[in-house]
Amino acid sequence: MFPTREAAEAEANKIADRAIPGAKLRFELDFKWTLTDLEIRGATLEFGNRPGGQGLANQDSLCGS
Repeated sequence: MFPTREAAEAEANKIADRAIPGAKLRFELDFKWTLTDLEIRGATLEFGNRPGGQGLANQDSLCGS
């Protein structure tokens, strides 16, 4: 567990870069439900030396407290 979403995203980017050098995860908010503080976020993995990178995968995740 991480104290903030930013800390979790930073660690995820370190892991992505170790798996595929130069890779970067881009996180976006897909859905937010304020009643229960639920967030659904998507991450796109970008890699390669093409302009703007190459989208490899899009994965949704659940985050909440």
